[in-house]
Amino acid sequence: MPIIGSRGAASAGGFGQRQGGKKYNIDFLVVAGGGSGGYVIGGGGGAGGIRSATSQEVTAGKTYTITVGAGGAGGATGSGIGGNNGNPSSISILDFNSTGGGGGAPINVSNPQWPRGARGADGGSGGGNAWNSSAAGPVGGDGNLGGYTPPEGNRGGGPGGGDYANTSAGGGGFGGVGSDQNGNSNSGPGGAGATVAILGTTLGGGGGGGARQGTTAGSGGPGGGGSGASGGPGTAGNGSTNTGGGGGGAGFTDPSSPTSASPIGSGGSGVVALKILAADYSGVTTGSPVVTDDGDYKIVKFTGSGSYKA
Repeated sequence: MPIIGSRGAASAGGFGQRQGGKKYNIDFLVVAGGGSGGYVIGGGGGAGGIRSATSQEVTAGKTYTITVGAGGAGGATGSGIGGNNGNPSSISILDFNSTGGGGGAPINVSNPQWPRGARGADGGSGGGNAWNSSAAGPVGGDGNLGGYTPPEGNRGGGPGGGDYANTSAGGGGFGGVGSDQNGNSNSGPGGAGATVAILGTTLGGGGGGGARQGTTAGSGGPGGGGSGASGGPGTAGNGSTNTGGGGGGAGFTDPSSPTSASPIGSGGSGVVALKILAADYSGVTTGSPVVTDDGDYKIVKFTGSGSYKA
């Protein structure tokens, strides 16, 4: 899986010699919340968008507001429920944002309880499609909704149709497209996430597709994706906290009874991390970020919204 790199930023001036308006550089990572899965053999939720930058100039004395996006809400049951998109994450002043993951699609059958033409939602990474009753489904929701270069994510998977009537597709992950299901009776796994250098961990896995009872649900993509549920009332996995992982799609037992479906898996919340030369680090924050040492640098990890005063 790909690695998102971050190179150290050179800086002038030392701690204790801070002057109003002094400029220095930081590296940072911005991960949005993942989308939730879809209902009733639902597609997996897409991962939240992941973006990083190196050697970005900040100004001493200015306050940079950090917003950490929540994952798309899960847990709902009832007819016609598509997944909920995740929420964006951002750093103010730098005007740097990432897009929430797309929600997974609900089932696609000629049954008035559920919509036809269901497609995963677009997002940072796209949500997976649910089963199409008549033919192979289209690809899932589009990724990189923000139109960034390099892209913030991938598309979701498309399901099989016809004989593959019990399948749904996985949501997209930052490191890989959600699995297309066009040749077996099991649901697709979520796309893989990516290892991010600033934090040294894998983030942004897509959610797995849900399945009808008796078939296999999709696994969550590495990097926090939740697994789909098989049958109902099975348990669809949630995206892991502070990974931007997508939630798993719901399973079901009886297509005539919405109450036989499992709840949908929620998306995982995002995360924002700053890498700052220790000599430049002001130590002035809100929101209780976790601060660790990495050689000559400070890693400031926001698991909830807050701020950093440069």
